[in-house]
Amino acid sequence: AMATAPPGSLPMNLGFIEVAVKFAEVMQECDRLCAVKDPTEEPFKSKYAAERALKSLASTLTDDRVAEIAGPDEPIVEALLDLRARLAHRRGVIAVETEDPAKAEGLLEDAVTWLGARSGAPECVHALIDSCNQLGVVWTNRSDPEKAMPHLERAMRVYEDLDPKDPHAKTPDIERAHTNTVFYLAQVYGYVGRDEEAAKLCGACLRRQCEADATAGGIGRGVPGASVSPEEWAQNAAQLARFYAARACWATARHCASAAEKVFADANPRWLRDAPAPRVEGSIPTGSDGVGKPQVEGSIPTGSDGVGKLDHPAADVGTNVHLAWAELHLRRLTAAMELFASGGDTETGAGGAAKRTAASGDDNALIVSFPTLRLGDGGATSATAAAKAVGIASEGPAEGWVPRDAATAGVVFNQAAPRFRAALARYKLDGFVTEHCDVVLHVSRLHKHLAFFEASNPRRYNSLRRRGVERVERVAGELSRDKYPGLYKTLWFEYAEAHRAILEGKIRRGRPPLSLGNAARCATRGYTAFVDTFEDQVGPDRRAPRRIRDSEEERAYVTARFIRARTASKQHGRFGSEADALGVALIDYEFVPAYVKAHGLEGMEQESDLCEQMCALLPTKIVHLRSLEKNAERDPLTVDPLAVQ
Repeated sequence: AMATAPPGSLPMNLGFIEVAVKFAEVMQECDRLCAVKDPTEEPFKSKYAAERALKSLASTLTDDRVAEIAGPDEPIVEALLDLRARLAHRRGVIAVETEDPAKAEGLLEDAVTWLGARSGAPECVHALIDSCNQLGVVWTNRSDPEKAMPHLERAMRVYEDLDPKDPHAKTPDIERAHTNTVFYLAQVYGYVGRDEEAAKLCGACLRRQCEADATAGGIGRGVPGASVSPEEWAQNAAQLARFYAARACWATARHCASAAEKVFADANPRWLRDAPAPRVEGSIPTGSDGVGKPQVEGSIPTGSDGVGKLDHPAADVGTNVHLAWAELHLRRLTAAMELFASGGDTETGAGGAAKRTAASGDDNALIVSFPTLRLGDGGATSATAAAKAVGIASEGPAEGWVPRDAATAGVVFNQAAPRFRAALARYKLDGFVTEHCDVVLHVSRLHKHLAFFEASNPRRYNSLRRRGVERVERVAGELSRDKYPGLYKTLWFEYAEAHRAILEGKIRRGRPPLSLGNAARCATRGYTAFVDTFEDQVGPDRRAPRRIRDSEEERAYVTARFIRARTASKQHGRFGSEADALGVALIDYEFVPAYVKAHGLEGMEQESDLCEQMCALLPTKIVHLRSLEKNAERDPLTVDPLAVQ
């Protein structure tokens, strides 16, 4: 349309008609030029040409020229000023795209000043909303989301003020611009810490994209007018699933993960197959006969690499969809462990979040939904008495959103395990070090949380804990300590903690000293690898250690030395004597109080006192044990510790 108002609403004015025709021609040429892909050495050549054409036309619409064309006719004056504002908007958009924010800001402010002062035609409403959006982009790119926010919130108000009864008020261009507003504002809210609002807006943006035609700002790959590709949409939905899983909004998280999988799989049909997932190594039988196959929500990819034959970016998105599912189920199991371990008396972590959402009903509510995808999330059953006992009183799937015993925990475990396996198939250590280690640690914790429900079966518990850190040990052994110090520490600490848990369980059950050796040695090995990473900071003098700079690392280090003293003291067995083990432990028992006193470390006084008591007792005991060994005329390395008690 050449005019900014319906035909017949303006009196005949040849000067205005001439300007309107020129405006339409320039805007059409501008569209053509902005669609050109310029060479990398001149990336903005065509956009600069479009800017020159727009600027040339704008220069003919000075205040004097407008008065000359319109005369006393106020509607013609307003129509010409509308065209001038729309030119400023388009020039401002090009300035943003050509990385000239100062110029963009001035032009866009000019457009908003005029268009925001009156109720214009749909073309003007679109220009106003998009000008506000682009000002939001300018300030966000300047790392100032606080200044971006008012512009985007104004764009929201402009859209919301449109007459809902007018079928022509919301054109496709306006709808596209509003979708961008929602997207940008979600990002800005995230930057300023308004996470819940950001998530809801992200969900609203995804829903709008889902419901729109591909050519009108919907989902499409290589489709003119599409605002997002299926892969980008699935990636964003998967991230939203992880956000809601972290907040124990289980139904919403599952819905988002299902949506991500459907959109991605529809666009990449080779990725998935419809058959149930095969049983995986480490899965837990769920059938009454002990050999039932786990029924995994969604589908598992075909292909030997676990992600089908996709290009690298698409494969990464598919992997993130798997991780969205896997982390949802891991969070459910984490919440269960924390709630049952505390008897429901926890307000923090996954357990606390699960209590809060169960009380509010958000655990089973769809905060975000995508009805056009027809996902069929399945029904829900009432929570059991066991779940209610720990604060989970609303509804969930058959096993409960928060599982309540070993059987239902096993169901959740089997939902997560194949997803993590698929992620590891893509995120191999060679090329994806951080991602691979993150997934390996998640798998370890998955086993740890299931093992909690198997505590009454020591053999089962120990097997799960060992299996959970098998890959942790392999990866930690291959990882460069110097290149990845943070991951190296985390992996070895995880390995040590798993074996310490096995050791402590054996001690509680009164197992003989010989049976403690392997768990103690493994735990000590892990703590030693962790502790050794601090040797440059602490120095060689254990009676006058230097201070570790980071307070969190300092506490973890001293705690590890304290625990290692205990595990080292239990590592005697067929390969060493009790005196040898206690001698190793004594080094750490001496170090802890020396460090605590030297640096005034608060919160470790009780451990320090205990270490001092052990330092007073152990030397005498070690001498006594050495005497027994000598009198027995045995090689200390072959002494049977069962004979030395």
